[in-house]
Amino acid sequence: MKTVIFLICMMAVSITSQAQIAIPALSPRSNVRQEIGLANASINYGRPSLKGRKMLGFDSIPFGKVWRFGANMVTTLDLSDEMLIEGKPLAKGKYAMVAIPGAAEWTIIINRNGDQWGVYEYNETKDVLRFNVKAEKSGESVETVSFTFEDIKPTSASVVFRWENTKIKFSLVHESDAKVMAQIKEKTAKEKPSESTLMEAAEYYLLMNRDLEQALIWSTKVLEMTKSPFRYNLKAQIAEKSGKCGEAIEAAKGAIEYAEKNGDVAAVTVAKCIIKSCEGKK
Repeated sequence: MKTVIFLICMMAVSITSQAQIAIPALSPRSNVRQEIGLANASINYGRPSLKGRKMLGFDSIPFGKVWRFGANMVTTLDLSDEMLIEGKPLAKGKYAMVAIPGAAEWTIIINRNGDQWGVYEYNETKDVLRFNVKAEKSGESVETVSFTFEDIKPTSASVVFRWENTKIKFSLVHESDAKVMAQIKEKTAKEKPSESTLMEAAEYYLLMNRDLEQALIWSTKVLEMTKSPFRYNLKAQIAEKSGKCGEAIEAAKGAIEYAEKNGDVAAVTVAKCIIKSCEGKK
């Protein structure tokens, strides 16, 4: 009889161990990604919710102690190339990103162990860098932990964390200019650079406000190869920024002529703005 009961119990244990029911996560994972310069940054984190609780600065997440910056598995930061994080260089790779919250200031820690559960295995000797950021009070309470990329520019962005009534942010910068300039130098030096090479080089010089005389030469060559509203407007924008409003207005009028034939309202709007800006400056 004892043997039968034992076998029944063992069968019950076996069935229980094999039965795995998929249920929704209480703190679901999220991944946010942003292209910055010529690289990508992504943050993977668990998203706990308040559910009527007070969290930051209380028993659950006390000030002055290392926190996983989310829920369950540690929050991670993954960079496809070296970036500056709050002005400090950080090599490409996957890192744990944890925090020490405070009432007025937080310490953000980048740690090599990006595969740990929470911070139970956190080891300070594996820290890559630390930096402090101001803790701001947000105007409204945020129910669920949120990371976003904001203040987006061609080579930089801000990482913004919000939860409860707290907001913190820090910068990420990809110093891609040297790489872009190396490409431009190599490709424009060819005997017959392609139209796309010259156009992209002119666009980049306009964006960076660099050697606009050279940018104007490239944009003129591109326009000679193929006429389009965009190419006319590119030349017009460079000429306007160079202070050559007569040349800018002429190119903008060309953009309007070609754009109106194709119903390109956006190009017409851009061209008219350039003309208006240049009126009386010729």
